[in-house]
Amino acid sequence: MILTAVLIPPALLLLIIAMDRLEDRILSAPEAPRHARPRGRLRLLSGRGAGNPSDAEDADDALPEVAA
Repeated sequence: MILTAVLIPPALLLLIIAMDRLEDRILSAPEAPRHARPRGRLRLLSGRGAGNPSDAEDADDALPEVAA
C-alpha cells in the first residue's frame, strides 16, 4: 500500500508532462518546410572543368599514359 502511494504520484506527473508536450506539439502551427540547399553538379573526373582552373593546366599530366 505504501509502495503504491509512493509510485503513483511521480508516474502521474510524468504522464501529465508528456501529454502537455504532446498537446503543444499537435496544436501548434506547422512550421515552414525546410528546403535542401542547391547541389552542384557531380564531377566524374577530378581536376576537369572550369570549376577548378588550377588543375585544368595539369589535366594532361593527370591522365595515365598508355603504352602502345
